[in-house]
Amino acid sequence: MIHIRILSVPKSERFPEGVKYGLHYGRKGGDDPIVRYDNHHGVHERHEGDTVEEIPFPGVETLLRRFQDEVETHR
Repeated sequence: MIHIRILSVPKSERFPEGVKYGLHYGRKGGDDPIVRYDNHHGVHERHEGDTVEEIPFPGVETLLRRFQDEVETHR
């Protein structure tokens, strides 16, 4: 299951780039994602299973391409 959500939000301390996103690839009904990128808490993160790492934000287009490449490697 792939779920992509990218929202334009007002620039703020929490979202200085003016974007809020969640890029999720996982099994339907599964607890942990296969891979997910998000900044829901104002921090750019990459999730793989139950592992979470903070990442730099290269921009929406670059991050979306990286996510798509990772989904392909996991299929």
